[in-house]
Amino acid sequence: MLIQPNKSIQLPKPYRIPLTTQTIELRCCLEVAADSDEWITPTPAYFIGQKVWLITPDLPIDDWEEKRIFGIELYAPRWQHGSLMAEPVWYYGVKALTGQGETKWLTEDEITPNPQAYDFESNHF
Repeated sequence: MLIQPNKSIQLPKPYRIPLTTQTIELRCCLEVAADSDEWITPTPAYFIGQKVWLITPDLPIDDWEEKRIFGIELYAPRWQHGSLMAEPVWYYGVKALTGQGETKWLTEDEITPNPQAYDFESNHF
């Protein structure tokens, strides 16, 4: 195509792709929670990025929600003088697989890496 100087050319309109930024919180608190004469802090059962299912015994296994762990936090409340109030517990922050939605903080007993291993009679694995 030849461009003629006396005719204007209509260029295609540029289009813009909106870019979105998403912040994902990856937290892991590895505080030493137990003294030698107190409870021993267990190692976390799950890791950040792992896929898990929310245990929902009143639903069929096929309807359990699959999530991803985005944070791990050790809950070890202490009295004012420093000793532990209760046994330390790991909490796992889970979100949708896409990383969207609200983070739910759940204990090890509320999630599973394999829903088929759940024993409905005793409510555990």
